[in-house]
Amino acid sequence: HSCKVHLCGPAPRALSNLATELGQQDVVLLLTFAAADCLPHAVFAEIRRLHAICHSHRSRTVVLWLPPQGALSPEQAEFVELLTSWARSSPDPVVLADGGELLLGEAAVTNGKPLWEPSGFRPSTAGLQLLGRRLAPVVAPLLSRAPAVTDGKPKEARSSEPDGMWQQKFKEAERRRAEEASRWHQQIVDAHMQLQAAREEAQRQQQLLIEFQTKGTAQAEAASEAAWGKRVLALDAGLTNMKEELKEAQEANEREMATLHTDHARELGRALTKCADYLAERDAEIQHGARLKEELETHLAAGNQPGQSGNDSELQRMQEAAQANESAALAEVRADCESVLVQLCKLHTEQLERHEAKFEAAQASLAQRDEELRLVHGEREQLLQELSAS
Repeated sequence: HSCKVHLCGPAPRALSNLATELGQQDVVLLLTFAAADCLPHAVFAEIRRLHAICHSHRSRTVVLWLPPQGALSPEQAEFVELLTSWARSSPDPVVLADGGELLLGEAAVTNGKPLWEPSGFRPSTAGLQLLGRRLAPVVAPLLSRAPAVTDGKPKEARSSEPDGMWQQKFKEAERRRAEEASRWHQQIVDAHMQLQAAREEAQRQQQLLIEFQTKGTAQAEAASEAAWGKRVLALDAGLTNMKEELKEAQEANEREMATLHTDHARELGRALTKCADYLAERDAEIQHGARLKEELETHLAAGNQPGQSGNDSELQRMQEAAQANESAALAEVRADCESVLVQLCKLHTEQLERHEAKFEAAQASLAQRDEELRLVHGEREQLLQELSAS
């Protein structure tokens, strides 16, 4: 069997060339490569577009996948899976040929020529020639069965005498594809029936749930109201007790503060009285010294004795002694008063700090109870909203 080969070029330029060439073609060979980092779905979409154009012109298509030498990348493996699934389930006849399987078992070099390019991405010229010889028996049955189209009218298929073995393999492949399609169709029907049964069961369960919710909503609301009501009442009672305790603590603090002020005033009065008595005694001593000075001066003036200078010295000494006693007495009185005042202030400050600490602890406890009551009210409102929504 002889045939004429037309090269339409790479996609997407092949789309425009196919429009003028498909009228005279029995079979179209779609040769596809896929790089390691290709976009599987994009390449697969181009293959399907080319196949759709060929099918619209009543030309059979053979998709030849040429894998690279070595292991496939994840993208290439996904592309092969897309092609395989499509070839099995496509309603339009499509033949998928794996160039890797056609070259499988061959040596890397044939007649001194390598079968793959140095990059390992695609077969070399020798590899493509060998691939063509292996592919011919696969394409031959399609040439004998595919009606060509000229000017929109089908013509008789060309005569050929394909090898019987390949005809049998092609028929077996068609039979397996039909069985696979029938099995998939039956699985789809079974899945649809199972889905319908699941939907009916879901509707029945939903109806039972609605009935249960309708019957149990009132009881749930009543039980919830009772439980939350008890908890709120308990917290309200605890809050009331805390407020009363805080009020009692405040009153006790005020009483203690009043007592403290009274005691401090009494102590301060006694200290001031003591200071006043001490100052009075010192004033009496000062006045007694002044009288002694006057008497001495009078005695010296009346006598006009020759030892007047010595008496003046004695008088001066007595005056200095009186002044020193007065200064010492005043310093002692001042030190006593300051000591009493410091002790009173220290005692008063310590008592105030103790009462303030008690008051702050009571306020913190009251704030904690207020926060707990607020959270309980919030939970109660949320539960009532959920019950209303359900």
